[in-house]
Amino acid sequence: MPTAGTHRRWRRATQALVLVAIALGTLLPAAPAMAAAMKVRDVTIDCAGDTVAGHVTMTSAATGTMTAELYVSNTSRTPSKMTKIGSQVVKTGPWMNEVAYGFDLSKLGAGKHYTWYRVKATIGTSSRFSAAVGDPTCAPPAEVPEAGVAGLVLLVMGAAAGGVLWFRSRASRSQMSAA
Repeated sequence: MPTAGTHRRWRRATQALVLVAIALGTLLPAAPAMAAAMKVRDVTIDCAGDTVAGHVTMTSAATGTMTAELYVSNTSRTPSKMTKIGSQVVKTGPWMNEVAYGFDLSKLGAGKHYTWYRVKATIGTSSRFSAAVGDPTCAPPAEVPEAGVAGLVLLVMGAAAGGVLWFRSRASRSQMSAA
C-alpha cells in the first residue's frame, strides 16, 4: 500500500497535468480565432503636395495583409460617389497594431487634380473609410509651380519701369541745371 506522501504527490501531479491540458485546450483553438478577429479600428489621412499618406490602426496585431484603396472625386465627399484610382497591399506582422500607407498622386490619375481624397482600408472582411481630405491640403493644380516665375517677371518689369523713371528724372534735372 502506497504511503500518504506518495499518494499526495501523485494527486498533485495529476492536477497539474489536468490544468495544463485545460489551458492548452483553451488557448490553442483561440489563436486562429483571435487572428481572424483583427479589424480596422481607425484610418488617418494626410495630404501634402502630391502625396496622400496615413496610418491604419487595427484592433489586434496579427500576420496578414491590409489593402489601402485611394478614392477621389470632384463633386462629392460621399464614398459611394467617389472613384477608386489606386490601391496597395501592406503586410502586417505579429507585433504591429498600426501600419502606414502612401500614394504618389503624380503617378495616379494621369496627374489630374481632384477636389476630394479618401482612403479605404480593408483587412479580411473588416473595412473602414478615412475622413475626406479637401482641395486646400492636397495636390495643387498645375498652375501653382509657375506662380514664382510670374512674380519674378512682375518684379523685373517693375524694376525696369522704376529705372526708366529714375533716368528720366535725372535727365530732366540735368537739363534744368544747365539752363
